Amino acid sequence: MAQFQFEEERQLCCLTSSLNSGFGITYVVKDKEGKLYWDRKNEFPVSYNDDEIEKQTEANSLVISPEYSYVPLISKTFPVAWTDWNLNVPLVLSNIKKFSVVLIDRAGYETLGKYSIPANFYPVPIFSVFAKCYNLNCQDPKNKKKIDVLFLGNLNPGIHAERNSLLRKILLLPPKFKVVVGNGLHDEDLYCRALLGSKVVFNKSVRREMNMRVFEAPRTFSLLFLEDDNIETPIYLEKWKDYIPYTQDNIYELLIRYLENDEEREKIVMRSYEKIKEVDQDKIWHEIISVIKKFERKNVDTEDLDLKRVTFSSLINNLFNFPASSEKYISYAEKKGLSLLDEISKRNKFSEKYKLFRSSVLCDLAFLFTFSIRHAEDKEQVKSFSQKAERYLNSAISFFPDSVILWFNYLNMLYNLGEKEGFYDITKRFLELMKSEGKNSITISTLPDVFSYTLFMHYTYFRSYIDLAWLKYLDDIDSLKGEIFKTLLSQVYVLLSDSALQEGDLNSAENFLSYAISNFPKLSDLYFMMGKIKFEKKEYSDSSNFYIRGYELNPLNFFKWAEVLLALSYAGKNDLFKRVWAEMNIMASRIYFLNGGEIQVADQKIIINPVSKIIEMLQGI
Repeated sequence: MAQFQFEEERQLCCLTSSLNSGFGITYVVKDKEGKLYWDRKNEFPVSYNDDEIEKQTEANSLVISPEYSYVPLISKTFPVAWTDWNLNVPLVLSNIKKFSVVLIDRAGYETLGKYSIPANFYPVPIFSVFAKCYNLNCQDPKNKKKIDVLFLGNLNPGIHAERNSLLRKILLLPPKFKVVVGNGLHDEDLYCRALLGSKVVFNKSVRREMNMRVFEAPRTFSLLFLEDDNIETPIYLEKWKDYIPYTQDNIYELLIRYLENDEEREKIVMRSYEKIKEVDQDKIWHEIISVIKKFERKNVDTEDLDLKRVTFSSLINNLFNFPASSEKYISYAEKKGLSLLDEISKRNKFSEKYKLFRSSVLCDLAFLFTFSIRHAEDKEQVKSFSQKAERYLNSAISFFPDSVILWFNYLNMLYNLGEKEGFYDITKRFLELMKSEGKNSITISTLPDVFSYTLFMHYTYFRSYIDLAWLKYLDDIDSLKGEIFKTLLSQVYVLLSDSALQEGDLNSAENFLSYAISNFPKLSDLYFMMGKIKFEKKEYSDSSNFYIRGYELNPLNFFKWAEVLLALSYAGKNDLFKRVWAEMNIMASRIYFLNGGEIQVADQKIIINPVSKIIEMLQGI
């Protein structure tokens, strides 16, 4: 039985993607003083050449983050660590035949385990190996706590709307507490020092998994606050004894209780510190290596056109997520795509199956040049990339003229290029097709097919919603089609509304946006947009109502605060204005965002702190 063989029993190569490379890098898990650790400071670039990758993965290898990375097609399956399983789910599942075992957090394991997916899944607290703060030198951590409550992380409402709502409660704690909510502190040493200097570290995972903060907070002697319904953490840490499980209803009171009771808080912190040491990198890497050895490496048909197709899609996805502005990589990907098209044509270019494959590759090529426009060096290159994108997409549509996803890609591309006339023409075709065919115009097979994930969309709320819909309706194709139909149609109406607003057609803008709101009543951006439309119509009371609803759904979108306050002022809602103004000032004094900023309202300002202010607080820690 062919299995993974390790040249060194205690060493493992990790193939993943990086912003520093066009394709990926290899980090090595090494033995240092009897402990396994991931040496992520030493990078070994890996090319796209599958022959080289074949050699690279002959022995001790693990591909990490298949939802972002290039997933090569080699003669043997390889193990994969799936680290963020709600993103690009269809793409990873399409590549599933390449994997001998999929290592995934328990939340993902329990979700995907409900479906009949032809793969070996194994649960492991994978984020332990990504966690920071392993090399702290803490002499007396109790005396260095200058921050009461800390959160450092992403504030994107498309992913973290619920977390942002919780952060509002934290930001509005009594003024005697030092609260820090930051985004953009990327230096590992400073990040760990910030945690070390905090009494409480707030955490809200995306999928109820044991994410990096669960490992980092105990290591920095900080009290971990974690959502009560977390799936994975209670396996390793005990509620109330090792961390504080909170809900939306009790988080405010719990924070005050544990901030005011040093003895109780420090007792939990020390117990948690001892417990998390039992789930360190060394233990998890040993478990990963042990699991990898148990699963047989099976042969893979490298001539399988379907696998070649999804391999090409993973290449395009990799370039999209880890932008390679070099024309070298764009040219390489185009040549690979054209070569694959030739190979498909030689098989049987007239069959329905191979038409689907050709259209998929053409759509990917169009996507390649659509997102490459942002890296264009001059207007001539913008024009060249735009023409190629449109040509490839038209070719894809010629094979499947009734695919609304292809038409959606077309109109979305034209909209982003500012080609309004073409946008309206293609949108008309899209809407006609939606009306005549309904959700049957969405092409989906039992496992994801080509058009279900090749969407020309950045990671917005709508894209996030579609990705999550795949997990929810993986065994209910009819419902999945309906969700994708609803999402694409809503996105198009948002584009139409924005276009109408720019042209001063306020009634049309309102009508288009009303449809999107009816489908997505909890999407804050839609309310901010409707508030703007109502303001332009001089319907100030309605405008303020929409703005306040958007603010309630996402109070941390401080880019919209000035509009919210202006709408309240024009509506004459003085008491509400004063309350919101005071609340925003309190939150702003505790938010630290990149280079900071100012929110101007009449002759008054709200100041957002730069991240550098956090660094000043860390002096002496």
